[in-house]
Amino acid sequence: MQRSFTILYTSLLGMCLGSSSSFPSNINIGGLFPTDSHEYEVFRFALSHHQDIPKLVPQEKTMSQSAHQGSQAM
Repeated sequence: MQRSFTILYTSLLGMCLGSSSSFPSNINIGGLFPTDSHEYEVFRFALSHHQDIPKLVPQEKTMSQSAHQGSQAM
């Protein structure tokens, strides 16, 4: 009985909040790094430049690419 009430209450709360406001366009990820730290600045730089600098994120190969390259070497 208590579980049913909890599900009903959560559903009603979600409907009320969902109809009156929309999902935020920006989500703040707080607590990952202190705001004034070097790590925070590096993280922000990486987020803003991850598309511009291809070597910033390690490149990954799919299995088909690896298998194809391995068969060419034989």
